[in-house]
Amino acid sequence: MITQLQPITVVFSIAEDFLPEIQQQLRLGHRLAVDALDRAQQKRIATGEVLTFDNQIDTTRARSS
Repeated sequence: MITQLQPITVVFSIAEDFLPEIQQQLRLGHRLAVDALDRAQQKRIATGEVLTFDNQIDTTRARSS
């Protein structure tokens, strides 16, 4: 159940290959726009920007070789 829509925080994962580019853009003061989509990835729920990042590894998403 969502009880608050504004402001909202969205946590998402990205491939580690993109992390250096995101870090560089944030260091340069660039705004990185993001869209939050519904589960079907059809409808935009909200638009925002990256404010911070955490480069922790999500161990719950195991990859198979």
